[in-house]
Amino acid sequence: MSIEKGDATSAQLSLFSYPDFRTLWISGLFVNLAAAAFPVALAIAVLDAGGNAGALGLILAARLASSVVFALLAGVLTDRLSRKKVMFTADFLRGVLSVVIVFATGAPLWFFAAILFVMGAGEAFISPASGAILPSILPDDKLPSGNAFRSISMRLTAIVGPGVGGVLIALVGSKFTFLALGILFFVGSILILPIKENREGETPHDSGSMFHEIREGIRLVRSIPWIAACLLGVSIPLMLIIGVESVFLPIISRREFGSDRVFAISLIAFSVGATITAIIGSKYKTNRPGLISNLSWMFFIAIPIALAFPFAPWFVIFCYFIAGAATEPYGIHWPSAIQREVPREFQGRVFSLDYLVSLGLIPIGMALAAPMTSIVGETKYFLIAAVVHLICIGATLSVPGVWELKNPIKSAQSERDLP
Repeated sequence: MSIEKGDATSAQLSLFSYPDFRTLWISGLFVNLAAAAFPVALAIAVLDAGGNAGALGLILAARLASSVVFALLAGVLTDRLSRKKVMFTADFLRGVLSVVIVFATGAPLWFFAAILFVMGAGEAFISPASGAILPSILPDDKLPSGNAFRSISMRLTAIVGPGVGGVLIALVGSKFTFLALGILFFVGSILILPIKENREGETPHDSGSMFHEIREGIRLVRSIPWIAACLLGVSIPLMLIIGVESVFLPIISRREFGSDRVFAISLIAFSVGATITAIIGSKYKTNRPGLISNLSWMFFIAIPIALAFPFAPWFVIFCYFIAGAATEPYGIHWPSAIQREVPREFQGRVFSLDYLVSLGLIPIGMALAAPMTSIVGETKYFLIAAVVHLICIGATLSVPGVWELKNPIKSAQSERDLP
């Protein structure tokens, strides 16, 4: 197995010399491309079908709401079952649902919401499985680079995906677009099957109830202050910022600039910025990953700033580039810290809790975006989101262990061990 390469030689090997990681990465290119194109294609299809901001927000919220509902179950099953089989099942399901939409493009809007609810259930399993599988196919010293390149895969496909979704809808219509996305999901899911996981060293499960295992995961997270602080510190900002931008970026693009072009290009710019910082992050190490991640994360306020003051297309696109660049230090260091500090038999549940807490409030933010902006005004509501984001970062950085993404005692010992 690829992970069995000795520690002495692993530092000399390139990341892609590990065949299972190479397979995982190539599979991710297919499924991430489909996943990136899908929301854009759906949003355009819904708006073309007569949907408004409120309808679009509720439909998108159904997808995330389902992910939240099934997140904890996904974590337990990820720790119990083969993680590659969990990923295969979830990706194959997304392919089936994409094909179902091919035969339902003329259906009422509630049908799209129902399809997305089921798709969200499949996506709930992807996050914990894809995070927990990496330590079973890579040695510890390759995990930061593995997370960086996994993120690069997501960002590269996110650059292409929005354009693919929009262009396909414009050129061949909804049916062929969703059929193509379904094929991408199918290919990616099949590619992952040859991966060989190394689960040695994991403590066997006692076959207790799922509720007991969920409680174990929650108890572990609560016992590690820096994990709990980071999880809680992102939930409210994500609810506000992602909630409003998911609904209002396509609306503002059409209202202010007369087309979907700024919508698509802004998402591409976001991914370009994220890809650049992911590449940089794959090459450099830091003793204060949590501090660097949170300081970078501050610039995510560029999104509500762009939505509040969309005076020119270039400004909105530039702000999305800055916001994308702000995300990747967290995207690299956070999963690496969990993979390093959390016992492997708990990683599926911890990643699922990460997914749950990070996304749990976003459906509420999406559903409330239109009514809240009607009450307080768009500009004011977007600026409130920016201020809350900065406050949450300050509170998170005040918790011991966050700067290093390690238990403070363990961090102190590490400092003494440094030459």
